[in-house]
Amino acid sequence: MVFTYKLAETDNGNCRVYYRAGRKLRCFQEDRPGQFVFYVCSSDGEPEYEVKSPPLNEFDRAPNPECSTSRNFLEWWESH
Repeated sequence: MVFTYKLAETDNGNCRVYYRAGRKLRCFQEDRPGQFVFYVCSSDGEPEYEVKSPPLNEFDRAPNPECSTSRNFLEWWESH
């Protein structure tokens, strides 16, 4: 199976989980506890504008539960 989005990194300080689609950077950012919003990011990783999240089966994997952002994201991921 070919995935469109590949996990790039988790930024616990900014509550973001980054994915790449080719050269394009996207992120899920925790908007409020337990709620993540999908953004198109600038080349330096800053969210520029919100877009509708593609189906989660287009993402290669969720992050490992190594920090609070990852754990919160995994809970959100599993609920969708």
